[in-house]
Amino acid sequence: MFVLPAPAEPSAFWSDVKYTENFLLQQSASTGGGAFLKNFLATIQNVLETKPPPYRIVYRHSLTADAFILLAVAEDRDEIEADWKWLFENIMPAVVELDEPAERASFVVTKIRFLVSAEGGQDVTADRKMRAATTTFRQTFDVPGTENLVTYYSCALQKNIMMHQGWLYL
Repeated sequence: MFVLPAPAEPSAFWSDVKYTENFLLQQSASTGGGAFLKNFLATIQNVLETKPPPYRIVYRHSLTADAFILLAVAEDRDEIEADWKWLFENIMPAVVELDEPAERASFVVTKIRFLVSAEGGQDVTADRKMRAATTTFRQTFDVPGTENLVTYYSCALQKNIMMHQGWLYL
């Protein structure tokens, strides 16, 4: 299931299942190995990463990148394979054509953000705030269903001594 792009760190707790120059499908180390090793790694991983799903897809800027962008997570192999197939067919061909790593990253993040905001009907725990913001955006501005919220920011306006807080929707 695609999630809002977020920073992710390379870790020994993840092993590569499939990869291209910019995308990696990874499996949690806590899902393989013997029972003792699996339980030990799962405990450590839960403490450090607050129980991540066993599969994820990340984007890396270059082969030497030491930071990733998390794009999708899944509880089972079939679900993450479907996401990988969609990325392979719809995003990877366009990414290959872009020259600059910054352009590639920006393109991928924008496409995945749009995809997540367009799937407003799914209940994704990791994107609960985005879903709530989308609902508030639609109710406040009475926009049609064809309009999508890409992102939102907290903002403030100081008028005399009063501070007014609100949201900026894009």
